[in-house]
Amino acid sequence: MPDATPQRIGLFGGSFDPIHNGHLIMAQDACEHLNLDRIYFIPAGEAPLRSNKPHSLAEDRFAMVEAAITDNPSFEASDVDIKREGISYSIHTVNDFSKTHPEAHLFWIAGADQAAQLGDWRRIDDIAKRVDFIFLQRDGNSFENIQLPSNIRHHLAPTHNFDVSSSEIRQRLKEGLSANYFLPATVLDYIKSRNLYQ
Repeated sequence: MPDATPQRIGLFGGSFDPIHNGHLIMAQDACEHLNLDRIYFIPAGEAPLRSNKPHSLAEDRFAMVEAAITDNPSFEASDVDIKREGISYSIHTVNDFSKTHPEAHLFWIAGADQAAQLGDWRRIDDIAKRVDFIFLQRDGNSFENIQLPSNIRHHLAPTHNFDVSSSEIRQRLKEGLSANYFLPATVLDYIKSRNLYQ
């Protein structure tokens, strides 16, 4: 008799330009605290709430994600947003996964800083019907003054402090500084092989 428990799937979107160890730590923390079966890393195509376009091509960002998660069977890369033409809205991503995983319990993984922006998301009411939100909370983050839409189902999950950003890594590489320990060696090897961020 098949297991009636729905699979718990996390959706983790971002530019991943490049993906770094902080992203992987956040995903691992979400996986452990919410008992997720699988997390899909979803590199963005064209993000609606970001003014800056990615510094590397979508194919490179996707390849870097694949290189970063190759040794974790619970992590998987998805190019669903990259393949979609135009701006990648979260509602489209959620709809796609609702169709491909109709029986799954879907969770949208986000940093605590994104919680305040939810009211600006396109069709947030429809998104809220299909997913729970996981807000990853670092030391010092507070939700006391954040007004979430009333229909949002959310969970707070502590995550490790890892004070590094993709923009810092890009700047280090541009200046010829080492990015060792900031991102997986497999990702750094890919960056060097493609001469990215120079």
